[in-house]
Amino acid sequence: MLKAAICCIALVLALGGSADASVLISTAKTKNVNCSAGVCSPTATNAVLNRGDLGTMLRASDVKVTTGAGAVTIAIVSPFAWASAHRLTLDAQHSVSIRSTVVVRGTGGLTITIEDGDAGAFNFYPGGSIAFWDTASSFVVNGNAYTLVNDVATLAADIQSNPSGFYALAKDYDASGDGEYEDAVVMTSLNGTFEGLGHAIAGLTIETIGGFEVGMFAEVDGIVRDLQLDVSVGCDPEINAAGAVGALAGENNGLLQNISVSGIISCPFGSNVGGLVGGNGGQIAIVTSSVDIGGAQNLHYAGGIAGTNTGTIRNTSSSGSLFSGVPAGGLVGSTTGVIQDSYATGRVSSVNSVYVGGLAGDASGTILRCFATGDVTGKQEVGGLVGYGAYLKIDSSFATGTATSLHHAGNLVGGGNTVTIVNSYARGAAAGTNAQTGYDGGLVGWFSSYGGTITTAYSTGTPSGGRYAGGSVGYVTSSISMAQTYWDLDTSGVSNPASGVGNHANYPGVAGLTDAQMKSGLPAGFNPAIWGLNASINDGYPYLLANPPQN
Repeated sequence: MLKAAICCIALVLALGGSADASVLISTAKTKNVNCSAGVCSPTATNAVLNRGDLGTMLRASDVKVTTGAGAVTIAIVSPFAWASAHRLTLDAQHSVSIRSTVVVRGTGGLTITIEDGDAGAFNFYPGGSIAFWDTASSFVVNGNAYTLVNDVATLAADIQSNPSGFYALAKDYDASGDGEYEDAVVMTSLNGTFEGLGHAIAGLTIETIGGFEVGMFAEVDGIVRDLQLDVSVGCDPEINAAGAVGALAGENNGLLQNISVSGIISCPFGSNVGGLVGGNGGQIAIVTSSVDIGGAQNLHYAGGIAGTNTGTIRNTSSSGSLFSGVPAGGLVGSTTGVIQDSYATGRVSSVNSVYVGGLAGDASGTILRCFATGDVTGKQEVGGLVGYGAYLKIDSSFATGTATSLHHAGNLVGGGNTVTIVNSYARGAAAGTNAQTGYDGGLVGWFSSYGGTITTAYSTGTPSGGRYAGGSVGYVTSSISMAQTYWDLDTSGVSNPASGVGNHANYPGVAGLTDAQMKSGLPAGFNPAIWGLNASINDGYPYLLANPPQN
């Protein structure tokens, strides 16, 4: 299950590389490749090197596979292994991609070279991995020699000796025999690189008694990539001292890429708790998380990927359930950075908490081409996508889950100030439970005196239960700018065309449309280069071409 999880979403496309203009190492017959004196070079744009032919050459000598003649990438697309002491060098102009299993059975070596100098163009796809039987084997990427390790204890000791080194996991590792770790496995901050080589670490258990930064790594300031991790993290309920907690790391200020995490985190106390990392001040890219997070209401800043984000999160998803956190979000608890091309599908339930969202609990900065589908429950400022937003831009995003709150619920955003919403929509319901003070809206529960902007957006769900319910916005305390903003008169239960805003009749820029009108053509002002309409997509409602629904 863990193996299948990595890059299970379409985000793997972001890894780059294709079968076009490539040298493919596969079971097919060698074609358009000339091999001479241990060097195999393509003679045409699309070339194939048979794995058996390559294996025969490696039994006799070192072999170098290069690009050229229009071929710019190298891809291993079929299982390949060799048992000699010879070295295989893959020297590509643009990228090297591992799409199947590669096993160095003997003492041989492997060198990867990207001529344009981009180490990030060395890519693993689902099912791809490189295994070494002998940790004394040589593994080099772009001139950097990696130390091979078979277990996490050795990795921790090596990083303690040289935090700036290059390390790689030689094979899958089952950590269940290690027992319980009482703190981060790797206590020394990683400044170098840990390359997982597409392998899995399973059965890792951490029962912290009050660690400040808790996870497989305490802190990452370098690079961790191409890894699958299954972990159980628990915090001592009698010690109110847990700091940043994540399955992979307590804090990330570096780059985490092409990683899959699963498992459970249960902390009654803690600040910054995330399925991947507690806090992110660096970059997170191409990551999936199926970590369930629970604890108590004094768990602060909890999210499916990160408790807090001040950096960049892109091409990332979370499917785990979140049952605690103030604030709490399906992807992040709080963000002041950038989140793009990412989504969350898990349920978020923090019933006594303020700022609870399907994607982000408390948000400023930018949310671009994101979505959330899980149901969301909280006490105040609860939104299908964002609980509370301030100085936030939401662009080309949507939410479909039901947002339930005692005070202030919005199908897209629970409430906020200086929030800009453009080219976005919500199809879930906003359910308020306080008829005296609740504000519920099809898109936004309420806007504060600092206002906001909504342009080219729509909603179809029901806003109900509060003192004020609006087709698009429940309550505004001052003027906000709305243009080409619509709600469904039939499906929302708000059938009065004057009730686009709950506390202001006939608010300019917002209009109700019948369900038939919603599905018969793009609403006025919707750009057909951004929006699409198809009876078989999104139940016939307008959808975003760059961020289509996943159904």
